[in-house]
Amino acid sequence: MVYGYCLNKTKETEVVMTSFKMALSTLKRLIKDIPETIFHQDQGSQYTSYEYVDAVLKNGYILSYSTPGTPTENPGQESFFGRFKDECRDEMMEIETFEQLEKMIDKRMKYYNNKRLHTSLELRSPKDFTLDFVKNFHIKNTK
Repeated sequence: MVYGYCLNKTKETEVVMTSFKMALSTLKRLIKDIPETIFHQDQGSQYTSYEYVDAVLKNGYILSYSTPGTPTENPGQESFFGRFKDECRDEMMEIETFEQLEKMIDKRMKYYNNKRLHTSLELRSPKDFTLDFVKNFHIKNTK
């Protein structure tokens, strides 16, 4: 599930901070007691910035970074972006403005999270899978 995302014309720390805040908001809305959570990303300057690192750690989460030059350490993200580009290629080719791109991405993220069925998730949407996972996680950890 994509918990948070942000689009911008530059790769500033503000982009990952907005995405992080959106992810926290989404997690808190879906999950009453958020279990220990790992935020995993590459070692781009936005993700290693003081502001981002401080925000993640102050919220009690764990930071994890891929080894430089090894996209295979984050296959979920690599698979998501590969499929996203394939599925949206034609639609993206017709976009003329940044605002159109934002609307298209918002629409696709809602579809991806709430409706798109995944064979790797037993033909469930990412949201349904996440909710089931969290429910089962809490049941197992309260026994």
